[in-house]
Amino acid sequence: MIGAIALAWVVSFTSVSAVTLTWEPATGAAGIQIERSTPDTNNFVQIAIADGSATSFTDSGITCGVAYYYRLQAYNSAGESPYSNVAGPATETCCTGTLSSASVTCDSEGTNDSVLVTADDSCSWTAYSDVSWITITSGGSGTGNGTVNYLVAPNAGANALSGTITIANQTLTVIEAGTSTGLVGITNAVDTVGGTPIVLAGEAIGFSAGAVNNDGAPLTYAWEFGDGSTSTESAPEHVFADCGPYNVTVAISDGSTTTNGNLKVTVPCLLSVTNFSAALRFARPNQDECSFRAIPQPSQCTNWLGTTVTLDVGGAQVSLTMDAQGRGASSNAVCSVSYNKRTDECELTVRLNRGTWRDEWAAYGLVNSDTPRSGISVTLPVTLMINGESFMADKSLHYTAIANRSGTAR
Repeated sequence: MIGAIALAWVVSFTSVSAVTLTWEPATGAAGIQIERSTPDTNNFVQIAIADGSATSFTDSGITCGVAYYYRLQAYNSAGESPYSNVAGPATETCCTGTLSSASVTCDSEGTNDSVLVTADDSCSWTAYSDVSWITITSGGSGTGNGTVNYLVAPNAGANALSGTITIANQTLTVIEAGTSTGLVGITNAVDTVGGTPIVLAGEAIGFSAGAVNNDGAPLTYAWEFGDGSTSTESAPEHVFADCGPYNVTVAISDGSTTTNGNLKVTVPCLLSVTNFSAALRFARPNQDECSFRAIPQPSQCTNWLGTTVTLDVGGAQVSLTMDAQGRGASSNAVCSVSYNKRTDECELTVRLNRGTWRDEWAAYGLVNSDTPRSGISVTLPVTLMINGESFMADKSLHYTAIANRSGTAR
């Protein structure tokens, strides 16, 4: 048998609804059973088993204002130890504040948003999400008044999602719409970046709806294109005048039931691309690379931090997430964003490397064949997608190559 463990009554609250227990090492223990009782010492139940070498445990399943008691029991192949002393009660004072909003809804693209916390100066609180697709990006804890910033990731599923953020014993409910892209079709997008169709301003864009009419009743269509324009045609065409993201919706009715669908599209704003350089190494896989600087017009980088950026360079697409300092990285891309107060411009510096993009780039003239030093003129499209907005440039380049060895575009 093993001797009893001495449970030190050193209990610290690590966050809202969490408490940490500590104890002296249990010699020869294979494991340690952790039991909890509430609201008194007559209802102990096992809540966890820790490794025999453990000396602490954090219980994250508590509620403020409720008394909790704890005890331990070590065990090994020879049997179980006597119970430790009982530690408790552990009672977290309820710190209740108010939030600027009780609920928020967003479309399937997600959002980068914030909520204001109002609390007494003595009220210490922690913000935490109950779902993986909501991330606290800053303001995760505080005392008194504060601001919690959070990121809602895009929802690729058809069903709406619901999650909560708990702050100062108050909850913010976040509801994110599902994607209904299977119902709405588009005929002449110039590209799809990050799952969003790219369409051009001034061009007639064709839309269609794939509703099934089972009872033969006539269907009616109510289209909204996100810019104030509507249509009742089954397969309308629409011209977008300005750049920006648009949520195209349709409601299809047979007189008794209505089916709704939506499709997010984006019309690209201007993008200035400078210092462009691309290298293709035909003799080695995963060694193609390019780098450039991009200035979106108008500048939008104030809402870029903590969001997902997708870059499309001639069909080579990479995605990465910007941190709070304006830097992002993935397995084959790095980028950073800076703001020039003098010119009121945001500049994105990008490097794509360790990729094999020769097949995509060959469609634009960057081919694996001898191209003498005089070279050829090629045009490579560059698209930036962020926060549902897109920016696009057709970059004119000079290309030279040695067959089966390398190619360079500048």
